[in-house]
Amino acid sequence: RLFKNRTAMPSKNFSEFFATMALTLESANLDFAKYYRGLFLEVGDSSSAKILETVLADEITHVAFAVSWLKRWSAHQNLWDYYRNHLPSPGTPARAKGQVFNHEARRQAGLPEDFIKNLQTYRDQYRITQRKQWHEHTQNSSVR
Repeated sequence: RLFKNRTAMPSKNFSEFFATMALTLESANLDFAKYYRGLFLEVGDSSSAKILETVLADEITHVAFAVSWLKRWSAHQNLWDYYRNHLPSPGTPARAKGQVFNHEARRQAGLPEDFIKNLQTYRDQYRITQRKQWHEHTQNSSVR
């Protein structure tokens, strides 16, 4: 298996690798970078917040790189369907999100609006993403 020892989910080909690494793990980092940047700003740690701005910009380029290749390889299929078909088990789109959904960063990375909407509304029984109610937490927090 391609990249077997380098990712949490083994990949058979580059489509699986990009679906796993960029559109799932790095996509979640779009949310985590925004969320933690806000927390650092709340406590007055502008140095750490600046680092998270750099991380966010870097992750946008990683997701954009994968989007460009997956769009090519999908032969004009719907990118969401292509992603879902190439995300190996135990991967799930639920892993591609964090506490705060960063729609704008995904748009900057070139993800189509329908992909972003599908990801934002995606729900499953993946236990790790269901262990806390992030949505409720962020509604009561000043971090947006």
